[in-house]
Amino acid sequence: MSYGFVLSKPVERYLGTLDAGARARPARQIDALCINPFGADSYALHGRLAGRRTCQVGGLRIVFGVDVAAQILHVSLVGPRGDIYKGR
Repeated sequence: MSYGFVLSKPVERYLGTLDAGARARPARQIDALCINPFGADSYALHGRLAGRRTCQVGGLRIVFGVDVAAQILHVSLVGPRGDIYKGR
């Protein structure tokens, strides 16, 4: 069973700044997460981002929430590892 996904506006803007090659890696990872959002390549976050999950794609992080009942991933943040968790 596959999940759908929704990108937040900041994620859409960030992905729009990337060239096609750099955009393809996070896009493939989001597609893989739609198949198995709780797989070994993602883990639960704690603290102020509790309730969300994250996964790594090269130097980028994807932060997302999972609505199991509606079968939707809410991709809230995508960005470089060093910047993604600051001020969130």
